[in-house]
Amino acid sequence: MDKDLTAKECLSVDERYADLINGLLLGGEQRIQASDLQELDSQQWSKERGKRKKKYRQMQRDLIRKAAFGINFSLIGVENQELVHYLMPLRIMEYDSAAYRKQAAKIAKTINDREGVSDAEFLSKFRKSDRLRPCVTIVLYYGEDWDGAKTLHELLDFTDIPDDLRKYVNDYPVHIFDILKIENTEVFRTDLKQIFNFLQCAKDKVKLKELVENDSAYQQLEEDAYDMIAVFTNEEKYVSVKDRYKKEGKVNMCQAFRELLADERQIGMEQGIEQGIEQTLFRLVCKKVKKNYTLDMIADDLEEDAEVIRPIYEKAKDQIEDDFF
Repeated sequence: MDKDLTAKECLSVDERYADLINGLLLGGEQRIQASDLQELDSQQWSKERGKRKKKYRQMQRDLIRKAAFGINFSLIGVENQELVHYLMPLRIMEYDSAAYRKQAAKIAKTINDREGVSDAEFLSKFRKSDRLRPCVTIVLYYGEDWDGAKTLHELLDFTDIPDDLRKYVNDYPVHIFDILKIENTEVFRTDLKQIFNFLQCAKDKVKLKELVENDSAYQQLEEDAYDMIAVFTNEEKYVSVKDRYKKEGKVNMCQAFRELLADERQIGMEQGIEQGIEQTLFRLVCKKVKKNYTLDMIADDLEEDAEVIRPIYEKAKDQIEDDFF
């Protein structure tokens, strides 16, 4: 299952997208509803030919929506990252710049001649009264620790550059949200809360068990939310058992987790038994080596092939020699 595609499908649901905006950007206030969002025509510029078409395709975010605020709207984009991108400030700057250039180009098409505009407006292809819609791009990071730059200045080499000059070099900060470290997931009203909580506890089976047992929402998780959990926890087991616990588009994550936990316990028990047998066999071989038994004699006594016993025999000899010296 492709992580990038799975995340896009899950987060592209308008209810979740609105929840993401409210939870991460608006402090949990319910300012945006699903009905306030509108998809952009991502193919609008792809119809154009040549370098411009290629350049635009390279600068597409994972997701972007128009978010209405009263009579105005903002463009809000999402970039999913599992690995650190060390040029992220430049990448986000290019995304946002492309969004503004696209708006400016649309306005420019309305200024075909000098009628009704000043010379400066005609030159700019932009009226003094024209305005661009604000654009925000957020990065959702699913890795352990972001150790890359979060501002454009962090990417620049200012060695020997005077501070007086440095202050004129424009900076560009990026907004990175570390999913594994979001402290308050209560700001989310959709199953983003369950997704993010699960990912945060994924490596601690005790906490995970407590989480899924105390939150009834995990008993009827939307399939795409379940898929996102499965792919970002790297648990193939969740993928393989999904159909078993799926009903009417919802999956019982509690039961899937219990099965995974039971399998891990069974494997642990089997490994423990195996280790116990190996330790017992090693002690037997050690006793016989101390009595000067040869490899063949030990194999005969234990009714095993000599080649199977050989590595244990060699290890026993080494340990006895070490103990002697």
